Amino acid sequence: MAKKTSGRQRLLIPFSVLGLATSLYALKTLKDSGAFTAIWDHPLADCHLVKGVIGAEDMGAFSTSQVVISSTDREHHNPSSRNGLYLYNMNVRDGTPRLITPDLKGEPHGLSLWKSDEAKRIFVIVHHPDADDQVLIYDLEGSDLKFVKTVEFPGLKTLNGIIALDKERFFVSQDLGFTSPFGQALEKYLRRPFGKVFYYDGNETHVAAENILYANGLELAPDRKTLYVASMLGQSLLLFNHDDSTHSLALRETVYLGTAPDNIHLTPDDRLLVGTHPKLLDLKAHAQDPLGHRAPAQLLSVSLDGNSIEELYSSRGQPLSAISAGIQVSDRILMGAIFDDGILNCAK
Repeated sequence: MAKKTSGRQRLLIPFSVLGLATSLYALKTLKDSGAFTAIWDHPLADCHLVKGVIGAEDMGAFSTSQVVISSTDREHHNPSSRNGLYLYNMNVRDGTPRLITPDLKGEPHGLSLWKSDEAKRIFVIVHHPDADDQVLIYDLEGSDLKFVKTVEFPGLKTLNGIIALDKERFFVSQDLGFTSPFGQALEKYLRRPFGKVFYYDGNETHVAAENILYANGLELAPDRKTLYVASMLGQSLLLFNHDDSTHSLALRETVYLGTAPDNIHLTPDDRLLVGTHPKLLDLKAHAQDPLGHRAPAQLLSVSLDGNSIEELYSSRGQPLSAISAGIQVSDRILMGAIFDDGILNCAK
């Protein structure tokens, strides 16, 4: 005779299933955050740390003598540091980056450079603690900046990456949909794809792509037919078809990296340099205590079609933790980090 299931046992079944599901989700979250990933030191040759710029989250270069760096002391660990854009001359080995936006208010984040015969233009995202995000546009004239324009983004506080299309238009990413700390924490933990890419046409802003899991860095292919979007929590590069006449986007492919991508930059030989964060829980701890808790750093080289992925550099957190961007300038590679003081200048 079959045993009867008691009411108490029946009641325990859904709780057991819920507990198992919660445990499995927690394990998946730990795996996706890189908790079980082993990191080794994989250095580049002839590296030296160039200090004097804190939180060099993003950068770009017009030439070896004109490297532009976006710097923000995000956790306010150095009272004497000044947020802004810095100019670095790579030709002077012991040179220090120079602040070129002494009057800038706010916290610079992603940046993009655009060059023509007439101008060297800089687009930079700026956050404000008590106001909405902006994109500021400057022209670099010699070693000084000339202000051009401010683009307002009413209601948005989570812009992240930017790529210029010409002297007026650009794409910009929004990493999280929520603006409150609690909402953002929930969005990240539950892995909700509320990130977007916006297109600014010179006058107005339009949603170009949405439903992205933490949209981060952006880059455009040399033929302008593909827009690359870093999905940080998706550990992927998203490849969008880009119509250069309408600037519409259509997702074509997702390239899984197995590490959390940040900024993306094109190299002279048409590959993508991607700063990545292999251990997100260490990144969170590093943000709270940059000197006491170091976070692994990684730089990948990815082919334009996404079929070739190579690790160029990795470290367990020294001399820079949490590298967010890498660019190739001539025969050197520069790397910047989210919280640390300095950029790393290495041989390619």
